[in-house]
Amino acid sequence: MSQLKLIVCREGPGAIIGSLQLMSRSQLVCVSRRLVMLMICWLVVGLTAKSALALDPNKAITQFIHTSWTEKDGAPTGIRSIVQTADGYLWLGTIAGLLYRFDGVRFVRFEPQAGELLPDTTLLGMLAARDGSLWISFVESPGFRLFNGHLSRLDNIPNVYEFVEAPDGTLVANTEKGLWRLKDGIWGDVSTDWNFTGRQARRVYFDAETNDLAGGLRSATEECVSDQSIAVNFLVAGRARDLHPIARDEIFRIGYEAIRNACEHSLASELEVSLNYAQDLTLRVKDNGIGMEASVLADGKEGHFGLQGMRERAERIRSKFTLNSTPNSGTEMTLIVPGNVIFRNTGATLFEKIKSFFGLDSSTDLH
Repeated sequence: MSQLKLIVCREGPGAIIGSLQLMSRSQLVCVSRRLVMLMICWLVVGLTAKSALALDPNKAITQFIHTSWTEKDGAPTGIRSIVQTADGYLWLGTIAGLLYRFDGVRFVRFEPQAGELLPDTTLLGMLAARDGSLWISFVESPGFRLFNGHLSRLDNIPNVYEFVEAPDGTLVANTEKGLWRLKDGIWGDVSTDWNFTGRQARRVYFDAETNDLAGGLRSATEECVSDQSIAVNFLVAGRARDLHPIARDEIFRIGYEAIRNACEHSLASELEVSLNYAQDLTLRVKDNGIGMEASVLADGKEGHFGLQGMRERAERIRSKFTLNSTPNSGTEMTLIVPGNVIFRNTGATLFEKIKSFFGLDSSTDLH
C-alpha cells in the first residue's frame, strides 16, 4: 500500500442541527445542515465523474421511489449517527446515547447483556469497522466496542472523540490526549510517531486515493487469516494498470467480503486469491471449505446482506459476478470487470474518458 496521508483538524465536532435523509435500498445518509452545500457540490461533481451512480437531476423528488419512517413506525428521535455494519444492518445512535438496529423493516433498541452497560451520556459518533465490529464514542468516555452482541468498554485510553479506519484497516482514535492506534489488540499513543503536536485530536481524515488494489486485497487477506490456520496463495498476473477509483473501490469491497466469508464461515484450510490484469480485470477468491447450500447461494442467508451487496456492487460497475459452491466442496467467487470500466486511459481526453467509463466506443455519439 502507498504511504497514507494524514490530516488532523482540531476543530470541535459540529452539532447536528437538522438532517437530510436519502434512502436507496440499504443505503441511508444523514447529514447536518452545515453539510448540505457540500453535498450539493459532491452531487454536481458526481454527474460528470460517476453519472451511472447518480440521481437523474431532471426528475422531481416525487418521481423517485422512497420510503420514510417516523416515530410512529418505531424510528428513534434525535439521531446523531447512522452507520452500516458488514452484516448489512443499519445502526442508529441518538443524542441521548441510545442505540437502535434497523433491518429495513423494524427498529430494535439495543439492550446490553448482563454486566454490560452503556454510559449515561451523549453519543458523539459511531464507526462500522471492516471486521463487523461497531466502535462508539460518547462524551467524556474512552469509547466502546460492540461485536457479536457483546459490549466492551475500552481500557487504558483517554476519552475518545471519534474512531476512524484507514484504507488499510488501521483503526485510529481521536482522543483528548492526541492520536491513538490499535495494534495487535492494544491501544497505543502514536502522536509523536505521526508528528502530531496538538493536545487534542478532534477530526482525522485518511487519504483513500491509493490505486494499489492488489496491496489492499493482500492486506485484507493477511489480516483475515492472522489468527487462523489457513494456507494462503495470493497471485497477481499481468502488468498493474491505473484504475478508475470508483470501480476500484467496488472491486475491493467485493473481494474483501469474499475473503472475510472464507475466513469466518468456510472452515477452510486453503485460500487462494488471484488478480489478473488482461483485457479485462479478473478477481477470483477460492477456498476448500464446507461450501454453501443451494438456497444460501441463490438468496443469501436470512438476515445477512453480504452476498446481495456483492451482486449489487458488481452490477453497478457492469461486471460479471459468479459464485460457485456445493456442500463440502468449497466456494469460488469470480468477478470479471470490463477493461473499459476499470482501466484508465491516461492519455485520453476528458470526453474520451467519460465515454470509456460508460462503455461507449469511439463511433458512439452522446446525446
